[in-house]
Parts: sequence; C-alpha cells; structure tokens
Amino acid sequence: MGASKATAFTRFGLDARVLEAVGAQLRWRAPSPVQEAVIPAVLAGKDVLVNAPTGSGKTGAYALPLVHRLLQLYDSENARGGWVERTRALVVVPSQDLAIQHGRIFEVLLKQLPLHCCVITGSGDNKSLLNTWTDASICVGTPAGLADCLSSERAANIVLLVIDEADLVLTFAKSTTQVQSIVQRVPATAQGILVSATLDEEVEALRALALHQPETCRVEASWDAQASAKPQRVQYWVSRLSSPDERYLWLYVVLRLRILQGRILVFVNSVPGAYRVKLFLDRFSLRCAVLNADLPVTSRHHCLQQFDAGVFDILIASDEATTAKATGYSASRGLDFRHVDVVIHFDLPADAESFLHRSGRTARAGRHGKVVAVVTSDDESGRLEQFFGEHPRLSTYERPRPLAIRNESMETFRYRAEDALCACTLLAVREARVQALRDEMLRSRVFREALLAARDGDHADLEVLSHDRPLVRRRLAAHLAHIPDYMLKDDRLWQVFVPEIANASGSRTDLKPATPDDLNLPVVNRIKRKHRSKLAHRASRQRSAEPLKRLRL
Repeated sequence: MGASKATAFTRFGLDARVLEAVGAQLRWRAPSPVQEAVIPAVLAGKDVLVNAPTGSGKTGAYALPLVHRLLQLYDSENARGGWVERTRALVVVPSQDLAIQHGRIFEVLLKQLPLHCCVITGSGDNKSLLNTWTDASICVGTPAGLADCLSSERAANIVLLVIDEADLVLTFAKSTTQVQSIVQRVPATAQGILVSATLDEEVEALRALALHQPETCRVEASWDAQASAKPQRVQYWVSRLSSPDERYLWLYVVLRLRILQGRILVFVNSVPGAYRVKLFLDRFSLRCAVLNADLPVTSRHHCLQQFDAGVFDILIASDEATTAKATGYSASRGLDFRHVDVVIHFDLPADAESFLHRSGRTARAGRHGKVVAVVTSDDESGRLEQFFGEHPRLSTYERPRPLAIRNESMETFRYRAEDALCACTLLAVREARVQALRDEMLRSRVFREALLAARDGDHADLEVLSHDRPLVRRRLAAHLAHIPDYMLKDDRLWQVFVPEIANASGSRTDLKPATPDDLNLPVVNRIKRKHRSKLAHRASRQRSAEPLKRLRL
C-alpha cells in the first residue's frame, strides 16, 4: 500500500495489517467524518451510538476497529498457545440483502488476514441455517436467522456486538423479541455498537438494552471536511408533465439524448410498474434490469453486483413486497448501492422519509450525484414542496429547481415512445414477470454450474445468466436502437432546454445532451455490422445448399 493511502488512516493507531487491507483490498483513500468520530471511540473500548446519514461511511466506521480488535485477540491467544477460531463478533443487519453485502465487505477486508466471516440470512429452514454456521470470527446475520441459530454456547465468546441500521432492524424483525433475545444471549461484557440513520423511541429503547454508558457520535457533515454541512448532491425537479404516460416519453428523451448519464437508479412504486418501464426501455435496446422482492435474495445480490460492475447502467427498483418471503426488503434502505450517479423518482413516494432515503442512494462516499423527481399533477407538485418544507433534513437542502425540456425535442420522439408504450400492456407485464421467474430458474446455482461445466469454452450460452436481457424474446425492431440521421440533423432536437432554463443564472451546465456523433456509438455499429455479416453468411450457406427454397418469384 502506498504511503498516501496509509497516512490517512495511520493516525488512528490501527493494526498495520488492517491498514494494508484498507489500501490494497478496499482502496479507501481517506476516512469520512463519521469514521473520524467513531473509530477512536471504538478503539478506546467504549460502547458507541452512531447517528449519521446514509452513505456517510458508517460500515467502515465499525468494521475497521472491529477487525483491529480481533487481530489483537488473535495475536494474544497465539502467544499463549494457539488461536481457536470461534464467533467473536456479531453484526446484526435488517435484511438478507444487506447481510450478504456486509459479508462481502468483510470477506474483502479479511482476504489476506487469518480471520473469517460467515453470513446467516434467515432464508431456509433451521437445519440448513445451522449447517451454514461455521466457526468464523465474524458472523453477519438478520434477526430471524440469528434468533434461531445463536445458542448460548456460540454467544459465550462474543466480544463485539454491532446492530447496524438499528431503526430498520426493529422495523423488519418479525417481533422485537427476536432482537431482544439476541442481545440477551451476548455476554454483558461485550462491547456494543449501535448504528442508525434516525433516532426514535424504539431505537432509544434498544440503546438502553444493548449499550452501557455509550458515547454518542452524531455526524451530519459531508465527506469533504472543507465543504458545507449539506450533502454534495444537486437535485433537479422535472416540471409538471401532462400525464403519467408522458413520463415514459420524458424518460426516453433524457436517456437517449444522454441528458442524464452514468449509472442511473429509477425508483417505481410497484413491481408491475417496474416491469412496464423495463419493457418500454427494452424496445429501444436500452440495457436495464429490474430489482424487486419477487426474486430470491441471491438473485437480487447478483443483479446488484452486475449493476455495480457496469454490466448495465440502468437499474429499476421497487420497494413493493409482493410475497411473504420478501418481508424485510427495501431497495431504498436495505441495499448498499455503489457509484450511483443519478436517482430518478419515476413515481413520487408517499412520504418525505422515503424520498430522503431513495435520494440517499446517490452522492455516497463523497461523490457527486443528481436526484430527479417526476411530477404529473398539482397534488404531486404540492407533495414535493411539502417534503422540502417540513422534513428536518430536506428543509436544509437547496430547493429543487425545474428541469424543463422543450416540447419540440419531446415531439421528435413522441411517435416512437407512444408506439413502444402501446406494446407494454397489462398482459405483457404479467407475462414479463412470469418470464423473469423462469429466467431466475435458469440462473440458479445448479444450472449455472452445469452450464459452466458443459459450455466447452463457448461463452455465448452464458448470456442467460445476465439480468439485463430483454424480457420479450421475440425479435425487437432494430431501427429503434439508434436515432436516424434525419432526426439528428434536425436543429430542434438539440434545443433541449427551454430558454429560461438554458440562460438562467447558475444554469445546469453539466446537464446537456450528447453530440450527434456520440449518440450512435461505434461499438453499436460494429455489433450491428458483425450481426449482419453473420446473417449474410448464414443466408449464403442456405442458398447454396437449398437454392430452390431461396428462390424469390
């Protein structure tokens, strides 16, 4: 690890092996304000109550000193005669998705260290849960899974108890008794860390149960210590559209003209609505995937991994839980999105808290981000104003200014958008959801292993494992994947913003459409040429083999 990476965290007195992992594995450059406040308190052995906004680096704030303390135990026990790995630290998280993600963070952090981590998600019967519990130093799990598996014998050696997203843990748990039983099994001498974005009466009650004379670390500042206390987030508000269906045309325009660029997270209020958006974008070959509670936790995690890896840049998320197994799932709070550049509220949420947490999926870890809210009625406009006027955190933000697009630019694509939307019927949405579940069966672990074993070097079959495949298997209209030249030459297309927005003081210079040369990417054209060449070669072989069948009269 380079010196520049080491110096940022060295002042905390962390173990050299932890510092090496921070630089080499996690690649963290500098601590966030919440890490500056929490790490020294945890290293001092104090119980800590952490209250900080989402995306502020709370996980790293307790993960680094936790691993540091376990390494100290490892060294001391080895010096006395030998280290026996057993559960020493317990991390309680609200959802299965977050358990898997936190487990992955610890796996990366522990990659070169003599410690291990296991994840108990609570999915499956008790017997399977017990089989997955290994004698790892760190155990990450949900209240349901840990309540079934954490025996007094397993808990006897725990020296650190962490309850992350404590407000959600209490919300998602089937009952508060699950959380209470876990806390009561942990030795009273264990150090406690309680992490929450919000503090309410239930969290205060849990604090009294799990912590003893805690030090409270309340952090509101952004990652940039020299910046203001406001998050580094620019928020745009799309002016009122004429109808809900107009949102699809607007979405196509901002995506196809690349007015909004980068990794984009689109929030929709219902699962059917999410699939309708995907069907619509599929028509234009815009690669996207749906993240919803209908799918198993492993599938959601794999989908999120592909999004984080840049396999596709548009992820459509819904908070609706339609099955009993999905209880405890929240895309706006129970998942850790990385590098999201834009959050689009395609459907406005019902309350300000949901709006805040959805918006918090971007501008994380000191990065910049954009939040766009789409409104289609006076009621929604008033509700958005109410969010920023009454919520204690939103009221401190800069009010969202309108992002208005010229009607001429919208009209250029209206026929295309309306024609594509006509195909996204309720029946098509229902069939798409069924198809998504069928595809999930193909992506199952057993099928994946069989496919990898049988493919014999042919990577083409691995396409079935991708989450951004079109839901409609019939051939899509190829001409919709690009913009025709005659449209690109129309000057009206590039006069996107209305004059009062384009010329306003402090206008959004970072929001501008791509140039005509950028819209139809060369890589797309190469793929098209390759595809056409393959089709031509196939047709040529067929003509030579069966000339009479290819004869045209």
